[in-house]
Amino acid sequence: MKHLPVLLFALFAAPIVSHAQISMGVHAGIHTNKVLIRGIADEWKPKHQSLTTFQGGVYFDIPIQNGFSFQPGLMYLEKGFRVSLSTDDFQLGDIPVAAGVEAIPRLQYLEAPLLVTYTYGEGIVQPYVFAGPQIGYAVDGYMDFKARAILTFDLGREDLDLKDDIYNRWGVSGVAGLGLRLQTGPAMVFFQGSYQQGITDMLNTPIVDIRLYPYGFNLTSGIRYTF
Repeated sequence: MKHLPVLLFALFAAPIVSHAQISMGVHAGIHTNKVLIRGIADEWKPKHQSLTTFQGGVYFDIPIQNGFSFQPGLMYLEKGFRVSLSTDDFQLGDIPVAAGVEAIPRLQYLEAPLLVTYTYGEGIVQPYVFAGPQIGYAVDGYMDFKARAILTFDLGREDLDLKDDIYNRWGVSGVAGLGLRLQTGPAMVFFQGSYQQGITDMLNTPIVDIRLYPYGFNLTSGIRYTF
């Protein structure tokens, strides 16, 4: 009996998948990321700014019916933010110059989006929307240190020990976005934008109640081919 749900799913899904034209796509673009800090009073929160990084990946598009499709994939992206450690502005003649030191935590993730897509029409131009969960795992991370005073200077980096219990390497986020596909012969090119909101805390600190939830915007383009 415990295998009955799997068997029923296979029986219902097999006719759909067997007649479906499965597509595979690759994409690359930018990810602008920041964090929502919880558990600290506003006056104690560090001054932080967004960080723009690279992202890329592959996905499969499996049609269901009536314009809907299931879109699993695998992607690489880097999450992080910029934290001002000190600020010491000064005057260069009559010109104010911003100076200071900042730390930039950078965490590299492998993530698996499990999205549902709805496509409008089947013409040469196809707008579409998508939404769903995205499961990620932090494979590496480090802290970047930079100093700025007119020019920016690299002060080095320090690796983060993600095996330490204070880090929550697994993360779940929600994704929603829209895009546009253009038919170009046997393949289609596409452009899309999305918003990603972290649901799980990046830290595991039960004693000190500090919580970090990443969020950001994605802009990507790519190409997909239907088998």
